[in-house]
Amino acid sequence: MGTHCRTGSHEVRVPDTVFFRENGFSKDPVLVQWMATLKCSLTCDHCLSWNSAGAYEEMSLEMVQNLLDQVSEMSIREFLLTGGEPLEREDLPEVICSMDQLDIPWSLNTARMPSFMQRKAIEKNPPGFVAVSLDGPSENHDSFR
Repeated sequence: MGTHCRTGSHEVRVPDTVFFRENGFSKDPVLVQWMATLKCSLTCDHCLSWNSAGAYEEMSLEMVQNLLDQVSEMSIREFLLTGGEPLEREDLPEVICSMDQLDIPWSLNTARMPSFMQRKAIEKNPPGFVAVSLDGPSENHDSFR
């Protein structure tokens, strides 16, 4: 299996040991978390990506399709789209459509409203879970949030 990270592609090797087999572990992950983009219009202090946006290229749609093909071959329970802000990825409706075609169970971490096209794609293939970050005035949220 190959992966893609901010520093480039690398191969993941999982040892096939007696310990893992005897204790119910598999080579396939239960959850795959994908930073769909590092773009985000917010600048939250706790975020790992806001000051990295633009420093790295996004995966092309072709590369994403390759990732989704690999994920569909695994017995994952959840493919988590996160970021940055995943809804700032322009081709997200196409990604959602591919996940639907490959029957990939997915979830979403976001802090904004989807565009019209994103909403239509989400309505057609709804995620199993959505985490929405809602921040309020300083008397409710400290500088970290």
